[in-house]
Amino acid sequence: MNRLMYLVLWLVGVGLWVPGIALINIGGAWGLQVVSALSVLLFGMIVCVITRRALRCKTIIVNRDWLFVYTVFAVASLLSTLLSPIGVERSLQSFSAEMVGVVFSMSLAWAFISISRSFEYFVRGFRFAGAIFSLYAIYQVVAFRLQLPFGYLPMNNLSFAIVDEGSAIFLGRALGLTPEPSILASLLLMLFGIALIDLLVQGGIRTYMMSAIVLAGFLATGSQSVIILPMYVVMILASWRVLGSSYRRINICDVVGLGTMAMAASVFIATNPTVAISISRLFDTANATQSSLLWRLNDLSTSFEIFRQNPVVGSGLGALSVQAALTRQFLGLDGESGASNGIFRMIAEQGLAGIAATLITCFWLFPRRIHRASSSPQLTQMLQHVALLFGALFSLSLFVGYRNVFNLWLLIPLLLSFKHQYCLVRYQPGVETAPQPALFAGRSMPA
Repeated sequence: MNRLMYLVLWLVGVGLWVPGIALINIGGAWGLQVVSALSVLLFGMIVCVITRRALRCKTIIVNRDWLFVYTVFAVASLLSTLLSPIGVERSLQSFSAEMVGVVFSMSLAWAFISISRSFEYFVRGFRFAGAIFSLYAIYQVVAFRLQLPFGYLPMNNLSFAIVDEGSAIFLGRALGLTPEPSILASLLLMLFGIALIDLLVQGGIRTYMMSAIVLAGFLATGSQSVIILPMYVVMILASWRVLGSSYRRINICDVVGLGTMAMAASVFIATNPTVAISISRLFDTANATQSSLLWRLNDLSTSFEIFRQNPVVGSGLGALSVQAALTRQFLGLDGESGASNGIFRMIAEQGLAGIAATLITCFWLFPRRIHRASSSPQLTQMLQHVALLFGALFSLSLFVGYRNVFNLWLLIPLLLSFKHQYCLVRYQPGVETAPQPALFAGRSMPA
């Protein structure tokens, strides 16, 4: 059973890269993503394991962190749904739609804290698919400029505004198999964080080649998020100092590798005008309606106006899509309707209840004191958690995160898993049988 779970977790890491592909389309308006189907499969496998253990009359102990966190979010979501001014029925539809994300999050969290090496296989799948889509992102830019085939593959997930090669509005920018370039950029940002950790831990030519490919793919998206890349790198380096003992010594391979990456990035930016154009749109004052910064500020104003009307429990799940257009018109704002990220959406739809649920969860899960990892594998895994957490937070804050709900629901499993790794380091570093949170009594499930 564990080997099958490892395969499913590996596929979940792969599936995060293909939200534009739907296994099933319903009514031409909703698509079942690959990750959704894999999450349901993983959930079913977990239920089978629990049932088998119950039938053998063995004690089942539910992890208190796992139970507490999801109970808090369930209560906050139900309050916002039942007290929604847009109507309980409409809000319940949005609440039921969130269940796919909840199943994904709960199943992944259970696997991370109960099955040894589960996080490792998830990262392997994420890294494997990320390398492929980094190369494809580079090819998309080249294919557009040289009119090569297969530059923009058709996608069938009609729940997003998917575009094909003939009607693409993002021509010249890479989007992989995602609805838009910003979503691919958010995934590549997290992958670059993992590649940076590999550089810090081990280095080597292959690692630098992987990092260069990911960086080029990230730049190929033409995303304005390139301006936060230095901040992201600094946060990972700071985390290394907190969690690790010291940096490894720089050798000639590092000098050559860093120089090559810098030159390759400079050449790519100089030869790809979409990067400069995209960054210029961030602060475009000549054409205010196209200014990305202005759109995000308008999103913030819209969300807080909706929050002001119902501050305690918000306007209810799904309310933003109903109220955003009218609120923008009332405020006299330009731009698209809706919020550009998940944090604005949570503030508007769940109000103080959602904010409180988030703060309580972070306070409950984040360790009061961080112990340094004593071995390279432990340090690598803890830093990989940090890179994914920071990347997911950036995605929710600065990207069109509401279209990729799994970035939101990925945060909770990562926090739970990080605390699990922290317990391993704190009590008995390097030994899997150390005291640790587990869903079941007794020893952990074998690898």
